[in-house]
Amino acid sequence: MHSNTERWSVVGKTLKITNTIHVRPVPFKKDDLHNFNISDVEREMTELGLKPKDLVKLLDIDKSSMSIILNEGRAMTKPHKAMFFYLFKSLKHNKTTSVARY
Repeated sequence: MHSNTERWSVVGKTLKITNTIHVRPVPFKKDDLHNFNISDVEREMTELGLKPKDLVKLLDIDKSSMSIILNEGRAMTKPHKAMFFYLFKSLKHNKTTSVARY
């Protein structure tokens, strides 16, 4: 992490770092991701109050692809599983940290 006053030289210009980035790991069990399936997606959507159109916006996926995935017209690939798993993990984390701040 760099202090707010540290300067970086990039392509002949000096940039002043004005923000601090905090990185926090989010632990998971490998089996959680490996076993993640469409039922888990539906459960998480219900728990977080999300609709398919919300996922389309959050993940920047076209409606037809999202429909095929959610209606089990296509098996979830590893990238699909990771995409949904980490989206829900992130949304839950953001929800709990925003509540804890107030």
